[in-house]
This record gives sequence, C-alpha cells and structure tokens, in this order.
Amino acid sequence: MKTVDYEIVDPRADSMVESLRAFGYSLPNAIADLADNSITAGASTIDVKMTWDGPNSWVWIGDNGRGMRESQLVEAMRLGTKGPLEARDPKDLGRFGLGLKTASFSQCRCLNVRTKSERTPEATRCWDLDLIIKERKWTLLKGPRDSEADRILGPLQKCGTNVLWQSLDRVVGNEDVGDRRAQDRFNRRVSQVSEYLACVFHRFLTGKPSLSIQINGTPVEPWDPFLKNQPCTQPQPVETFGSGEKEVTIQPFVLPHQSKLEPDVFKLAGGQRGWGGHQGFYIYRNKRLIVDGSWLGFFQQEEHFKLARIQVDISNASDMDWKIDVRKAQAHPPDSIREEVRRIASVTRRVASEVYRHRGTRLRPESDSTSPQIYVWEAIQKRDRVSYKINRDHPLIKQLLDSPETRTAKAALNLVEETIPIPFIIGNFSSNVEQPAVPFEAANSTALREQLLIIVSILKGEGLEEDEIRRELLLIEPFQHYPELVASISFEDVKSNTGSE
Repeated sequence: MKTVDYEIVDPRADSMVESLRAFGYSLPNAIADLADNSITAGASTIDVKMTWDGPNSWVWIGDNGRGMRESQLVEAMRLGTKGPLEARDPKDLGRFGLGLKTASFSQCRCLNVRTKSERTPEATRCWDLDLIIKERKWTLLKGPRDSEADRILGPLQKCGTNVLWQSLDRVVGNEDVGDRRAQDRFNRRVSQVSEYLACVFHRFLTGKPSLSIQINGTPVEPWDPFLKNQPCTQPQPVETFGSGEKEVTIQPFVLPHQSKLEPDVFKLAGGQRGWGGHQGFYIYRNKRLIVDGSWLGFFQQEEHFKLARIQVDISNASDMDWKIDVRKAQAHPPDSIREEVRRIASVTRRVASEVYRHRGTRLRPESDSTSPQIYVWEAIQKRDRVSYKINRDHPLIKQLLDSPETRTAKAALNLVEETIPIPFIIGNFSSNVEQPAVPFEAANSTALREQLLIIVSILKGEGLEEDEIRRELLLIEPFQHYPELVASISFEDVKSNTGSE
C-alpha cells in the first residue's frame, strides 16, 4: 500500500472558540446541559444561583455528585473529551463530549470549574475566552480567573462539582447594574430556567431516588405534561419497538377536558406555551426530556388535538438512530418505525378530538384568562346564540385599526364577521376532522412570511428583545403552528423588509 505524506493542521484556538459559541443554546438549554453532567455524576442535589450585578452578573451551578480527580477535570475541560461513537454507561446523559464547554461558552466568556472526589483534594480549572484569543492557544488556567471567582466558587468539603460562569455577554452584556429593565429581563430569565428544568427533569424530580433542584434557594417543582395524577386522564396502550438497549417504548395520553380540571391545575398544565403549544410527542432519553411537544413533522398543531400528548422513551444507545443533536433539544424518529409512530399519533389525535368535541369547547377558549395564546377569532355568547368575532387585540388587527383607514378597516371586519358560512364549514369539517385546513398551508409561504415580518416589526416597536419577540410569536395565531419558521427568522430581514430598526 502506498504511503501518503501528511501534515498536522491544528485548528486556530482563537477562531474555533468563537465558533463553538454558536451552537444555538438558550440559557435554559445551557443550564440543563450542565445539570445532565451532575445527574450522570450521581448527584442528588443541584443548586443554581443566578445573581444580578450588571456586567459582573454571574451564574453558579453546584452539585453533590462524585466529583472528579484533577486529571479527570483536565480531561473534562478538553473539547471533545469523549467521542459520540464511544460506548457509554446506559445512565450517561452526555454524548458528544462538548456539553460543558459549548453550553457554557454560549452564555459566558469565562468558565470556572472546581471539583473534588471522595479521596482527592479539590482542583480548579478555568477557560477564559479573552485569554485564548490573546494567546491564540488553548490556554487552560490552573485556578479561577480572579479572587472574586475563587470566592463565589467556594470550598468543597465533600465530593461534588461547582461551575461558575462570569462575563455573561450573551445573557447580560454591558447593562448597567442600576438598569431596572435589564434587571427585570434577567429575573424573567431566572423564571424561564426554573420552568424549563421543571419540565426537562420532571421524572428525576419525582423518581426514586429523587433529585432536588433549587434555583436561588427555591425548589423546582416537577411539571408533568401527562397529568398522570388526574383521574380523568386517559392512558392509551403501551407499544414497544426494537429490543435490548435500542428498545423504544411509546405510551400516549389523552388529557382531561378543561371542565374536568381545577382552574389552577388547568392553567399549570398549559405550560410555557399554552395548551395548544404543548400537544404532540414528548421524547425522553434516559428519562431526560429531549422534545417537549411536537408532531415531528407529521401534523400541524391544531386546537382540537391539544389534549393529545405522547410519551416516547429511548436510551442513549439510540442517539444516532434518532439524530439527537449536541444541545439535546431535537430528535427525529428513524425510518424503521416512522410509519408506526405516525399511526400511534393518528389514533391518539382521533381520541383527543372526540374528548375535545364532546364537551362542546369554544373556538377560542383562551378568551378567558387561563392561557396567554392570542387567536384571530373568538366566540361571543349572546343569550342562546354564539357568534364569532375577529379578535381586536391580535397585534396585526390592532395595528390595522390604528391606521388612518380605521373606518374602512372596521367596516371590512364587520362584513367578514357577519357573513361567516358556519353551516357550510360545519358540514365540511365534520366529514374530515383529521385533515383540517392549516393556516397558510406551508411554512415557506410568502404571505405567511410577510405577516410574520410585520408582527415582528410591531413587537420591536414596543421595545421587546429578540428572545422575547420569539416567545410572543409562539403565542400568536397562526405562528404557533410554525415554530421552525419563528426560530429561523432573521432580524436583519425585518430591517430590510419593513424598514424597522
């Protein structure tokens, strides 16, 4: 065999480290990734502290797990410490050997880690991105960045690991410590982290042995998407596919109608995105939630299927089959069971639709205060008659009515409302409940994209930040049906298409 000469071409540290920051983590995603490491290390308690101090704000995550020896810590700080193709412990929540680093770098410029195993002294290492860029080398500090980091990391009397993020440029930036609006945004992010961890780790928080997570001293209460403790929840038959370490278990649940739930239970079960946004599949990898409500491209999210939620359990041996990404935020069923997964979804949706329609629910149930979703249409009850009106609080409708042509706009809306062909709609819908019309039919529709850009422009004019705008869009009809489009929207597009700054 012919020998081919070669040369070693190492990646530039300063360029690579900035690229590693662009994996698409949100703050809750990133903290959940670090919690994965704690759980894999056998921790029974995880504490998260998020402290506002303007540009000096910091995030601290500590656990009482097994900890690491110094040599193990150095290896853990290495980029790509364990490859995705290597065999892993069945309980390991990691996969790519990048989570600690990429999750941290996505939020901060300085990562400090202090750890101690049962029989070894504590050890500390630090990645300072500014130092890496300056030196153009993978310069790993053998201690915390500064005395403040040393103080916050604190001593470890027993085994465990503490992680400290400093220079939170992706979370806080250079906002002044006295900026109340910036502090309020920070506090909202604290709440979002709590809600996210409550969802992602709910089976650990209620399992045996149970896990305890606290954020700023407040325990995280588990959020069960399936309402298993409610007597009117309808568990459907369990189905399994494959065998051994690659076995897939699927169990659908049809949740109770609102009339069967206490108001506080109904509101809590709506989650961060409301009832309509949490229907579909929930994919768990070693009991850790990966996908929290999606029809996986099989169907659109529709109001009359919102009671359908389906639990899917896979192991870490199936990561490649299910195309688990680095952030552990996406999964796709393998071709070998794709049609079976679709079949289970169709059956569950049919049962959920029957429960929904049997109770005579309204077209726009969120017109009360139990859900924040903003629909285009709302039902108005007048004595024994129900009529349908266009929601004047929908951002686009509200903007239209604030325009100079208000009189014409009002007249047009009234005309549409008074001429709805309800009998014709009922006749068509009742004969084909599983195939309802989807607003705009496709996420790449030019009309849909134009609508989206206009709404973004309106929300920007109200002073909302980019991440706040994306969350608002997922609560506004019809954009809650197209989360991928919302996630992909470029705010530069808004500037060029709408003139909005």
